Amino acid sequence: MKGQHLLESGVSADCHFLLCASPHRKVITGHKLILAKASPVFEAIFFEGFAEKSDSIPICDVQPETFKTLLKYIYMDAIKINTKYMLPYLVEQCTNFIWTDLKPNNVCRAYEFARLFEEHRLMISCMEMICTRTMEVIKDTSFEKVEVSTIHMILDQEFLNVDSELSIYFALIQYSEKHPAQRESYESTATLESSVRRLADVRTFDIRGALKKIRFLTLTPQQFAEGPGTSTFITQTEAFAILMNISSPNSVCPMPEGFSTSRILRSHNVTVGSPSLQNGSEFLNRIIPVNNLM
Repeated sequence: MKGQHLLESGVSADCHFLLCASPHRKVITGHKLILAKASPVFEAIFFEGFAEKSDSIPICDVQPETFKTLLKYIYMDAIKINTKYMLPYLVEQCTNFIWTDLKPNNVCRAYEFARLFEEHRLMISCMEMICTRTMEVIKDTSFEKVEVSTIHMILDQEFLNVDSELSIYFALIQYSEKHPAQRESYESTATLESSVRRLADVRTFDIRGALKKIRFLTLTPQQFAEGPGTSTFITQTEAFAILMNISSPNSVCPMPEGFSTSRILRSHNVTVGSPSLQNGSEFLNRIIPVNNLM
């Protein structure tokens, strides 16, 4: 097929996309006329001054695999797609397939697909599974490949079916180990804040930002001391302050800035259909910021 040959070979390509949603940037080439013909969004980008006049287009909110699939269906017209790039095909078929094959080992990627294409009902179903089968989700190897924004979305939930916050902590540590270019150890020095600021790039996994959302105050002193308290991502000063607050709710030592102060267990017996998940629109509003739905 000519379209497939053009896509795979890059012959006569006159634009390229910088995929920066994954830990390592990837470059994918394309052809302006083919893309503009398929999508009015691409037409605006390339020919109507919608974006900067450049042959290099940054794509930072889509996984490389997802974008490759999009291009495949444009060049080969193999199936259909809708919404973000306004192509008159694909989403309905993909959504129907995902509905029938939703499992803990693919639910995070399904959620990311649903978020990208604004399939709100699918997003709710994915979040119900993530919240009710959290242990299966975070223990599966597929969790190591999810987007950073998905991790933060999970950590923002009030209800997660986990053994304890330790399970979330160890899942984050394992995730960071799979992305070594995004890791950095923190020592108890006066330059800590400057070190943290060096990780401000939104395309990196800021493990400290994620760790701060863990409810350490729900752990026992022994659990914290033998686990998170030994982490190189938490300073000795911070670990001491957290341990003091775990040991005594009335501690005069304040919690480190930005760390969760909640003592409420997230590990409620959450089940599909429970009051926390029954109201789909309310649940959706809680898990998805309004700006993300615009």
